[in-house]
Amino acid sequence: MVITNLKNTNKFHLAPESGYILAVFDDSVIFERYQKTSGGITFRGCEEKNESRLTRLHLFDETTEYRLMTTGSRGVIEHVVNESEERDIEPDLIYEDKMLIADRFAQGHDIDSLRIINRYRYTWFDTLTLDDYRIAPGR
Repeated sequence: MVITNLKNTNKFHLAPESGYILAVFDDSVIFERYQKTSGGITFRGCEEKNESRLTRLHLFDETTEYRLMTTGSRGVIEHVVNESEERDIEPDLIYEDKMLIADRFAQGHDIDSLRIINRYRYTWFDTLTLDDYRIAPGR
């Protein structure tokens, strides 16, 4: 999967119109602001990464995260999570964590951390398990 193929995926239309991109390529990791366009997305340095093989992608803003993962056996997996889904989860089953952004990625941005909103649930055996998560800009 390459960045230029995003517009052809099933759930890309659900990604936020603008926000942050956290992308893992075979050879590097990027963290930048992005903007959706008719051809996909644009971000600083996107021309150099247009044909690089993408292994993991997170496009997110305050309320929504679009996630894409490429795997050898299952192909491309897309997932979209948003804040409105968390309203139906018991508050005790949501845990928010703050992850600091490395200085080399934080330079030039108005944030220095990411919020990881973890969503837990009880299994049939009454054990607590992580059900999903969402990435959002730090406050």
